[in-house]
Amino acid sequence: MMRIGVIASMMIGWVMGYERPMLRHSGEFRFPVARSDMVSLRKPRLVHLFDDPLVMYRSVSNSSRIIAHSDICPHMGAALHKGWLDSEGILHCPYHGFGFDDKGAFCGVPNPIAGSNKRSNRIILPTSEVMETGGHVFVGGGAAPFFPPEHTDPEFRVINGFRTLDQYQDIVTENLLDMLHISYVHSFGSRLTPVPFDVSGGPVGDNGWRTKFLYMPSKGTISTEFGGATTVVVDNEFYLPSTTITRVKAGKLIKTVHTMTCPTAGKSSILFWQIYRNFWRDPFIPEMDVLGDALLRFFMEKTIDEDAGILSTIYEDDRMKGGLLTKYDMTIRKYRQMVNNFIS
Repeated sequence: MMRIGVIASMMIGWVMGYERPMLRHSGEFRFPVARSDMVSLRKPRLVHLFDDPLVMYRSVSNSSRIIAHSDICPHMGAALHKGWLDSEGILHCPYHGFGFDDKGAFCGVPNPIAGSNKRSNRIILPTSEVMETGGHVFVGGGAAPFFPPEHTDPEFRVINGFRTLDQYQDIVTENLLDMLHISYVHSFGSRLTPVPFDVSGGPVGDNGWRTKFLYMPSKGTISTEFGGATTVVVDNEFYLPSTTITRVKAGKLIKTVHTMTCPTAGKSSILFWQIYRNFWRDPFIPEMDVLGDALLRFFMEKTIDEDAGILSTIYEDDRMKGGLLTKYDMTIRKYRQMVNNFIS
């Protein structure tokens, strides 16, 4: 099983060459690695959690069960996801055909003519605990991932997507918790009213935090044009290891952006996102739902493009050295504190 691993603490890093604190593999946290529709019954799939390549597939005997273990064949190092699953659910390496069962145990060298295989369970691939919930697949242990109440509320409609970003997971997560960057990075922000005029916050659960902001929205946004709001309420929250929820309330209109970020190979990450809304709905004209979906998807993709642009300019290992945090950075500060609680 994967165990928690850590980078150096902030203080030690300051003296000996800074490295930012990160949550690593953990039996206490579940990271999203794929959407449910990405994992099929017959075709093994490659996913990464940090720098570890995992092969993932559904059990032949029970399609609701997903198996994940090391993608590295212990014979000659071939990528197992390039192989195939036979009718018994044995995963075969593409290099020599060696088979591994759903527990990761080596179960033989294929020899069809002889009708027997040499079997040995001394070699077992490292396996990972898997949970499938909310249309996503998670690797790791601990509590079930958090989904907002909108996820099961029939009043809300949801769209979803994902994007690979060339930035570390913790930096992507902090960007999603950053209320001050909106007016300067995003086209829908207002540089005339960039600062919230009220900020308050408190813990939610053992490993989460919620901050409430009051904003004056810029003209031409959904909040002003469709919600008729002069003030919007923004609830910005996180749940370790990488879930963020930003709920924007403009009158009766509510838009909730729910994200989960998976740390993958090197510094890259996969951002899984969902948007829930209770507007642009019409029970008599279902086409309004589809049009609303298309508009929100366009705006979300544009927002991610803008975020990706600014994230590419960050000096990753230096951004926490200066110590400049304002009261508007309350959520980011709490996120860093909670991450540090799991670093030893």
